[in-house]
Amino acid sequence: MADTPKPLANVCRYQLEILEVNKNGVNGHIAVKCRTIDTGDNVHGVGAIEYIAIDPLELQARYHGDAVTWLEHAGREIIHRHRQRTVIHSDLNSLRGQRINIPVPGDIS
Repeated sequence: MADTPKPLANVCRYQLEILEVNKNGVNGHIAVKCRTIDTGDNVHGVGAIEYIAIDPLELQARYHGDAVTWLEHAGREIIHRHRQRTVIHSDLNSLRGQRINIPVPGDIS
């Protein structure tokens, strides 16, 4: 009997939670209020609420009208931005308490 592979530890699984859907009465764009949920091992975090929008014609042209495919794509972009913000936050936090010289043009060093 073959052993069943175990899931990798610390691998996050993200979900996109749809909180609200609206249609703009003027331009017809569909706006979705959503947030990401990190359900990985040892982590159960909820991301910030984000708003994403798409023109129904673009949804049809780019995603063949498949809203789930569009939401998956948008969700990956949200996760990418989240990861970038996390890295930047960590980098800036590591500078806490440090002093940084500010070069000013014309100063004599």
